[in-house]
Amino acid sequence: MSDNTPSKKVEKKDNKPEQSTPFWKKHFLKLFLFVLLIVSVLWGWIANHQLKKEHAEEITTLKEDHEAKMFDLKKQKTKEQAQVLALAVRSEMIDENMDQVNQYFLQVLKQPGIEKIMLVNHKSGKVLLSTNKKDENTKYQKEELLKTADIKLVENKDSFETATPIMGLNNQLAVLIVVSSNS
Repeated sequence: MSDNTPSKKVEKKDNKPEQSTPFWKKHFLKLFLFVLLIVSVLWGWIANHQLKKEHAEEITTLKEDHEAKMFDLKKQKTKEQAQVLALAVRSEMIDENMDQVNQYFLQVLKQPGIEKIMLVNHKSGKVLLSTNKKDENTKYQKEELLKTADIKLVENKDSFETATPIMGLNNQLAVLIVVSSNS
């Protein structure tokens, strides 16, 4: 443009420099959405960890309950197994057929978890018949099992000992001891 052309001069009313709007005001919506995104991610992360912690506690509780129930079922199974064997042994003892009693012992010994079976004289404590031949004619040491009038289960460190009295027609013939693992 030429020097003679008039131009409009804009004059500032105050002599203050022109100020622009702050960054946060210009980008308020973007910043708000960004902060909201960070808060929601943190909230989701915290909720996820809390949920995992709760589920881990629930799973631990369920496992403990399951193991306790399985242990009780194993004890019940051991008692029932001893009771059934005692009925078979009773009938053979009445017929004085100890060879058949030994055959029953050997068959039951094949069942998982059964470690040893003994037939013990309840008065003297002498082992009459056992799946471990070293035990025969020795004295059985646990008096509380010899004196039982009903099925009794004693829990040892790594096994159960189940004592079942063998009843004759009008007297007790012996005590059946079944040793089984509790693992």
